[in-house]
Amino acid sequence: MLPVTLLTGVDETFRAAVAGNLLAAAGPAGVLVEYDVSGLAGGSVVRLARTATGVIDREVLTMAHPCVSCAMRDSLAGLLRGIAAVERYGVAIVDVPSAADTQAVVAEITGESELVVDAVLTTVDAGSVVRDLTGDQLIRERGIPTAAEDGRAIAEVVARQLESANAAILSTDDSVAGALARALNPELVVRTTPVCSA
Repeated sequence: MLPVTLLTGVDETFRAAVAGNLLAAAGPAGVLVEYDVSGLAGGSVVRLARTATGVIDREVLTMAHPCVSCAMRDSLAGLLRGIAAVERYGVAIVDVPSAADTQAVVAEITGESELVVDAVLTTVDAGSVVRDLTGDQLIRERGIPTAAEDGRAIAEVVARQLESANAAILSTDDSVAGALARALNPELVVRTTPVCSA
């Protein structure tokens, strides 16, 4: 059975840095699955799977409806089953795009006998989390690729990511950010990691 770690967060740069750290820590046994959603409005998403030594899978997904969660739903489980079948890898890390529904991704993976979700981590920019959770900015106003009819606010997205996670990774050691995260999810484990490039 292949353990799968899901990594969420609305700050794409910080999330990518943490994803790189997780892949490096996993060593040769790790696979990182990433989605380039920059072409979502045009109906395409690029899915990439790579190890510490290079790319092992790349696919351009085309959709009639530009939905991040739909793109993942139609492609992720099949890829992860293929990775599990190789029996070479000990963990798959999935860098979940900001607008995706984490709970839907978890539900899809847990429906597969070859896969198990071992952790859901969310990355939190300590410098913006208070503003993100209390403001009314929409995710599309932040420039996050999503469906045209997606009217969710950043606050809703960040709150759901925190509520769905086992652990939060803060960009800096910030007691206010940590307390806010735990207020939304009292069982959340909060850790800090330095900001670095992926």
